[in-house]
Amino acid sequence: NIVRSPLDGDVWIRTRRQKTNVEVNVKLLDIPLQILDKYSGLSNNGCLFPIPSHVYCCNQLKTIMKRCGIDKHVTWHVAKHREIRKYQITNRLV
Repeated sequence: NIVRSPLDGDVWIRTRRQKTNVEVNVKLLDIPLQILDKYSGLSNNGCLFPIPSHVYCCNQLKTIMKRCGIDKHVTWHVAKHREIRKYQITNRLV
């Protein structure tokens, strides 16, 4: 839930952690509020942001691969794990 404080007008995300059921409150600053305003009303499934379908993501991945000259069979799952591995190597986590 996104709530506005009646005392000072600040906007907060109020939710509960799924695993522990502990309440969490996160204050939204100006830039996140601007992002929320920009995307408000664009999602048709109750989410804050529009979420592309799996098919759309796979098609975009194929387009990117074609532009980069990559002719291997790569799935969305493989691409996701590749990015995680690259992050680990870059940040010396492995």
